Amino acid sequence: MSIFVEQKIMLEMLHRAMAQLREDGQLLIYKYYYVGISQNQLAEQYGITRQSMGERIERIRRKLREMLERKL
Repeated sequence: MSIFVEQKIMLEMLHRAMAQLREDGQLLIYKYYYVGISQNQLAEQYGITRQSMGERIERIRRKLREMLERKL
């Protein structure tokens, strides 16, 4: 299987996993990874500390990782 095909499959799996997150988790991951808003900026928007924001992002990443490892 080519690298391109493998990447496409992984991206599709990631999109399916993202769709299973709660809407607020989806939005947070989108803002952080796709828009590029920093943890400091997100923490300010959400009214929490940067450490709390980092922990929130890590929990969501862990959940996504678990879903991907189970292959949804």
